[in-house]
Amino acid sequence: MAAFTNEEYADIMMAYGRADGNAREARRIYEERFPNRRLPSRSTFQNTYRRLRETGHVQNNETRGVVVRHNVRIDEQILRLFEEDGARSIRNVASLLEISIWKVWKVLRQNNKHAFHYTPVQGKFTTV
Repeated sequence: MAAFTNEEYADIMMAYGRADGNAREARRIYEERFPNRRLPSRSTFQNTYRRLRETGHVQNNETRGVVVRHNVRIDEQILRLFEEDGARSIRNVASLLEISIWKVWKVLRQNNKHAFHYTPVQGKFTTV
């Protein structure tokens, strides 16, 4: 499906702001205000806001015609950090490298790696 126009993205952000970041409420506000327009999904509100904060643009790179360069050095740093400490969190790595958590997730997925998740379990029952 085609991307939204800049005007529609501006209205999406206005509704999301009016709903104080609640995507479900933003969708209702948008539908009420613009009944004859295509209705964005809840994830469109969330993703547009996230993209605007991270990149300064509301449209996807593909929509804007931007060629994304793949930085192998960053990918190697991400993988190295996880190899050094398997209990490292995605947020920690993103913060250390000053990149988005989405980039870290993408690199891990591409390399069939998984983030560490602490799962407490009961201790073993031992008999005396």
